[in-house]
Parts: sequence; C-alpha cells; structure tokens
Amino acid sequence: LKVSAKTPALVWASPDGWAMAGATGQKMRSVAFLGLVALAIAAVTGPLSVSFLAPPPLVGAGGDALRRGTGASAGSSSSHFSGSSGTQLATCFGLLAVGAAAVARAGIQRRATKWPPSIAVKGELPGEKYQTMTTKPVIKSEKLNISDEEADLYLQERCAGLHKLMPQSEEEFDDEVEENTWHWGKHLLGFSEKGTASLTNAKNRILRKQRQFFQDYRLFKPLAMKYPSMVKSMRKGQYPGIENRDLAINSKFVYNEEKIAGFSYEDFVGATQGNTFTGDEWKLPQEGDIVTGQVVGFNPAGAYVEIGGKTWAFLPTENASLSPIADAEDVLSVGDEINAKILEISSESAIPTDQDARTITLTMRELLSFKAWDEIDSIMKGDEGTSPVLQVVVRQMAPFGAVAQTKSGLEGLIPNDHLAGREGDATLVGQTLSVEILDSKRDAALSGQLNPYEFALRFSYRNYVTRKLAADLEPGMVLEAKVKAIAPLGVDLEVNSYPCFLRKMDISSLRLGDLGSLFEVDETIKVAVLSVQKETGEVRFSTRMLERTAGEILKDKEGVFARAEESAKKYVTVVEGFVDNVGNMGLGQATSAEPKKVNIDLGEDEDVAF
Repeated sequence: LKVSAKTPALVWASPDGWAMAGATGQKMRSVAFLGLVALAIAAVTGPLSVSFLAPPPLVGAGGDALRRGTGASAGSSSSHFSGSSGTQLATCFGLLAVGAAAVARAGIQRRATKWPPSIAVKGELPGEKYQTMTTKPVIKSEKLNISDEEADLYLQERCAGLHKLMPQSEEEFDDEVEENTWHWGKHLLGFSEKGTASLTNAKNRILRKQRQFFQDYRLFKPLAMKYPSMVKSMRKGQYPGIENRDLAINSKFVYNEEKIAGFSYEDFVGATQGNTFTGDEWKLPQEGDIVTGQVVGFNPAGAYVEIGGKTWAFLPTENASLSPIADAEDVLSVGDEINAKILEISSESAIPTDQDARTITLTMRELLSFKAWDEIDSIMKGDEGTSPVLQVVVRQMAPFGAVAQTKSGLEGLIPNDHLAGREGDATLVGQTLSVEILDSKRDAALSGQLNPYEFALRFSYRNYVTRKLAADLEPGMVLEAKVKAIAPLGVDLEVNSYPCFLRKMDISSLRLGDLGSLFEVDETIKVAVLSVQKETGEVRFSTRMLERTAGEILKDKEGVFARAEESAKKYVTVVEGFVDNVGNMGLGQATSAEPKKVNIDLGEDEDVAF
C-alpha cells in the first residue's frame, strides 16, 4: 500500500507478512488493529491516495517520494500531501503501529521449519545468491565466521572428496532413476491408478531436470534419490503454489553441521564403507551370537538392553534367570552390564509406542547354565576356595524324593534314602537345606539327553547331617542304633541322634526276605562301622560283619548283638591280616614264598562268615 500524507512514505506488506506479525502475540495484534483503525480515520477525515504496487518488500522514508513501478507514486508533492493536522496525526500513529508489527515480525525466531535447511533457492530476494527460510537452528552454535565464497569453496571440496568415496557415473545415475521409477509405479499390482502414474512421472522429471543437484545432494542425503518429490515440495519459492525448480545445496549449513558434529561427511562415509556398512564393525548380530549390553530400563514383562543397535533389545523375565522370578528387577538393575545370547532377531517390539517395529530378543539362561555347571565341577574337584556343602531350596516333594534347586538355578534330586528320615515331609517345600553333591551329569544336561524322570544332579542331605558323626567314627566301632523305619531296601536308623541308613545287603550274609520280620520300629540294635568317608560324611553300617556264621542274625539276633564288640574286633583283625598277606606277596610279581597264614582263635566257633 502506498500511503500519501504530509511526510512521504511507502509501506509494502503481504498477507503472509501480516500473519507473521500477528504471530508475536495478542498485544501486537491489538496494536496492528489500532493502526488500521487510525489509517481508516485518516482516510475519512482527509484526502488519501492509495495504490497497489508490485515490487518486493521495501520500506522507505525521506524528503522525496520513492518512485518505482507506477506513475501514481510520482508527481508534485501538492498533489499527494494534503489534509488536516488530525489526519496527519492519525496517519502517523497508524504508520508507527504497522512499523512496530514489522519489527516484531523480524524478531520472531522459530526452532522448527517446514523447509529442509540443507536446501537453498537461488534468487529469492534481490542481491542474495542463496536464501533459506530457517531462522534458528535446533543445535545452538557460534556465529559462522565464513563468507559465502568461502562456504561455496568448502562445499566444492566436500563434494569432490565424497564423489571419490561414492562415485556414480551417468549410466549408474540413469539406472538408479529407472529402478526407482519402477518402484514408484507399483507395476506388480494388478491395477493401476492415474494419480500414481502422474506422481511417478513427476518424480522422474525432477531427477532428470536437476541431475547435477541430485548427484551432489545424494552424497549428503542418500534418500534424496528415492524421495525427490519431498525435496521439491518441502522447499517452496516466494509463492507457495509454485515449485522452485532451481535448488542448490546450502554450503553454510554443511559447514555448520560438520563443525557441530566434530567430524565431516567424508569421515562418516569412509567409516561406513560408502554408506554400505559392510565392515566387520557394522556386522549385524545373528541368532545364537553372544552380545554384551547394558540394562537401560524395565517393563512388567522384562528388561530393555542397549546392545548398540538402532533399537533396544528385550530380555524377557523368564530368560533373565534360571530360578523362578516375578520380575527382571529381582536380579538386574539399571546400568548392569550383562552377557546374553540372541534368541531371535526379528521379534515383535516390546516398546508400547513402537508396536510395528521389530526388535532382538535375548536370553541369559544358557550362559547362566554354563556358569552354574562350572561351579558344580569346581566343587566336585575340590578346587581351592570351594565348599562341598551347597544351599538348595526344596521346590517339590515327589514319591521318589525332594526336587531341589541351587542358588544358581540348577535343579536336582534328593533321593528318599538321602533325606535323613524326612522323605514325604511336605513341610520341607520352600525350606533351604544344606546338602552335598552325590553325582552329576553335566554333558547329558547341556545336550538335552536326560529322560523326563532323570535329574542331572543328585544331592544328599543325609551325608551333610552325618558329617559330624563321621568325624568321630572309625571302621570296626560298634554303636547302638534305633530303628526309625523299615524300607524295602534297608532300615532307617538313628545313631547318636543322626539319621543313618543300614542297607539290606549289609544286614546278613544270607539272602533276606521281609525285613519287618527281623526288626521292629523303635527297636534298639547294635551296628558296626564298615567304612567311613570323613570328607563327605558318608558312613556305611553293617550287622553282617557281626555274624560268626552265615545267617546267624536270623537265628540268634540277641546273641549276635551281645557279642557285637568281640565279633567286630575279630573281623577287623582278619581283614588287616588279609591285607598284609596280599602286600607281602607283591602284586604282579612272581614269588616262591608261601603266603602268610592268618590264625584266628574263635574258640568253639569255627564256622565264621568272614
């Protein structure tokens, strides 16, 4: 609008300019409104000449009118400036209000922009080689002390270096355009759409008409060749309805990006093998790989683990421990570094806001199993720093024993004959017992060759509780025992308040039938120590070594127990004499010496079952 008043002035504004001015807030909109009211008053109370001008944005003031475009703005001052002093005051107030809005508009700075800052359009404003609409970068940086010429030279050097790392001939450019055109056209569909064909042709034209621009721009934005219409449509010219067909790379933007990042595009392309990511350092993990990661968060189903991928890997709760746990936080904390095995590389994402993404599923069970078995092997070998005693938790009572689990999560069985008289005791479930390892089957467990009813570990609670008893016993000693229970394979005893077991084969030299006909519960008998393992606490008792003749305990049980100490002493003497005789013979050596004869004075008892 050209406004004529006592003081010549020329004001130009566009609808977009008024919108930008209004964006400063409600107060500025009110000031602008009052300015328009003042201009209306000036038009009513005095002569006012108004005409529309085509030139670009320009604000001027001075003693002479600015002559540009039309003759309406030129001529004598008397033909343009007339009116009362009230008109002049209203006009000046209106001009001041509009000027304030324009200043406020110039101060607006926005972090977001609808145009990519890496694209510039040539010749948008007079005297400007390149002009972008970005007003404030997301990342703050110092003021760029670089001229346009220096920035352009910098961009040329970057492009030259990148072209060497990612060369593309004219034929390869055309091939890529044709391949993308084939994808855009969706020719494999059983139908065609007019809009799709039109858009495909438009994209093809965009690439071919600005070949050099896209050959350079792909070095910085590799997806530009695949989505050329976005590059075009997102950066408009002066008029929103017209696409600008003369795009150029913003050299200052590239310079600023590399300065902020601390490395150049060439460094990135070189480290990624020309954006192909084919180096070993970029190798994607595969199922079965062992990875190291850091726990970064939890949800009710498990833990998120950072392993260096584009998205977090997920560790389900059931895969975080061999022992049953209710939540992954029971065994892990944020910041913990863990080793895990990749179970699946394309699982459904566990991130609530990213259900359509794919993620990597991890498991720690296999690695934890190896570690737990290593600990068992060390205990069985008696390595320094290990203890033969384990703490286990009883998980279930079964007809054949108690199913128990170590702290590391391995399951094993405590057989009934090693429960120290507590077989079938349901109160043991949930309790922690101290046990010793009877045997292990590591290879079968890790290879999955165990039968459903087999256990890779067998424990003994009885051996643990009899360890103190074993420390004071020697072979040949005779002790009183109380019968606690009679089983098909032997008799449960209580010796010096410790639960023990007398095997059926150690009761008599003759074959036995029902042991219930020989012993009674709560009956007090005598047993001799046949062998003792002080290291493990295992003690083997016998009444067979108290017999002078085979089956004597079946005929004269009271007499056998009455002569128990004497018979046990003679048994030990015979055994020691036999051992000495074997030693004197020399194992595996020829000798002419006669074997040493062992004389045993048994009195009238001559039929001895030794």
